Amino acid sequence: MKKSKLIILTVVVAIAAITGAVALGGCNTNAPTQQVLFNEANKIWTDKSGKETLTYDVMSGENAIGTYVMTGESVKNANIVVGENTLEGKSGIYFTSSLDVSEVKDGVTVNTVMNTQSYLSASFVVQNSYRITTVTTIDADGKTSTRTTAINGTYEEKKYLYNIKQTGDGEEIAADEGSLGHSKFASGAYIDNDFMYQAVRLLAAVGSNLSFQVPYYNYSDGTFSTVTMEKATSGVSAKNTAVTGLRGDFADAEGITYTGALLSVKLSRKFPGSGTAFTCYVITAKSNSANEADSDSYHYVPAKIKEDNIEYVLKSIS
Repeated sequence: MKKSKLIILTVVVAIAAITGAVALGGCNTNAPTQQVLFNEANKIWTDKSGKETLTYDVMSGENAIGTYVMTGESVKNANIVVGENTLEGKSGIYFTSSLDVSEVKDGVTVNTVMNTQSYLSASFVVQNSYRITTVTTIDADGKTSTRTTAINGTYEEKKYLYNIKQTGDGEEIAADEGSLGHSKFASGAYIDNDFMYQAVRLLAAVGSNLSFQVPYYNYSDGTFSTVTMEKATSGVSAKNTAVTGLRGDFADAEGITYTGALLSVKLSRKFPGSGTAFTCYVITAKSNSANEADSDSYHYVPAKIKEDNIEYVLKSIS
């Protein structure tokens, strides 16, 4: 991943909300797509404690360069923050994420901090999303430069409304607003890039052949240019495969084996940011050969997410 487009693996540092009409293929169900997604989401955020936090080490090759945290929470008549707005009395699912990474290349340090919030209705229909990303570079002479990109998204029945603003060292350098059409949720579910990995775990549960349209925010030399609608495809490459090399609470230990599926997603153009597919191992179970009675189960937890040499490796769940 290039520093100017460092992603939270689901999200490029500088690409905005991804929405898409999702078409599920190869799934043995006649239920409407959004109902299938809702049923799976309900098992994670409603049937259980109502809130889950996943923490990852961000790896560049063998080096840990930062931390990524994503949270999903079931809310009822709650006030939630999405960007600069407080949404009052909302019920549904509230997703947040935070990314903080630093890399050094050719004597230049690049620090990327990204925060997102997304609100979905109780039927798993996305309503609002927000992302703010700040990229700070420090060159070999100690000169500092900062670029911030803020993106707001609001979803109507068949339309996604967005506005985007970029500033460089405090001065506005780009701004735009507009809309993109999408399918009605009743006929084709749509998702937002700010909770893409939360959605991936649901997609892994319901089918192997998936496609969805994605509004893609294009950048030239890190500066916003245009918004286009792209097509993404995904598939399950392997099932019941061992998942190793996790960290923290999930580090490899004798007698414990994590198993799951390998999912890949590729955009017809650049997704999430480098032009290659990203892959995601989704844990579905843990076995303990010493005492099977104590074996824990995991409901489609994203364990390892990789694009190029950047990898997000699960270290804890709370």
